[in-house]
Amino acid sequence: MSRRAKRPKRVRSIRERKFGKRRAGGLNWPIVAVVVTAVVVMSVIVTVLLTYWNRRAEATPAPTPATVEPPASAMPLGATPATATPEPPTPTNTPQPTVTVTPVPQPCQALEPAWVRAQPADQSTGLAQLAPGDDVGVIGQVQNEAGEAWLQVAGYAGPAYVRVEKVQCPAP
Repeated sequence: MSRRAKRPKRVRSIRERKFGKRRAGGLNWPIVAVVVTAVVVMSVIVTVLLTYWNRRAEATPAPTPATVEPPASAMPLGATPATATPEPPTPTNTPQPTVTVTPVPQPCQALEPAWVRAQPADQSTGLAQLAPGDDVGVIGQVQNEAGEAWLQVAGYAGPAYVRVEKVQCPAP
């Protein structure tokens, strides 16, 4: 039988005996304490400096506007320097407020697919397409240069128009 040799017992260092085994990834608390102390000291210094500068700014009198008089050689003989006496303001052509009445939209319904257009003409830009049954707010009726009747509708960024044949007013 073979005898196995016993392993010698591991000798612990002084640090291990005093503080225990060091864990990997733990915080180094003395460094954390130094950093926190430094931040607190810096904030106190900044606060004191800002307070000092604000008091100094309040104590400094604001500059007063100086009156500048022209030299005596520039003024005619016997003239006195001009005094600043403003004349009362004269009423000007003040614009009067204009009242514009916004018409109340009449509820209508689209009968068939139709384009809402920017101008009362089939060639103008289409703003939106109406599906059958869509609600439309009509605010007026206009005629284009060709004599066709169009309805002006509300709810769009600018003026919007739809053909009269495509909409039923009032809505059922």
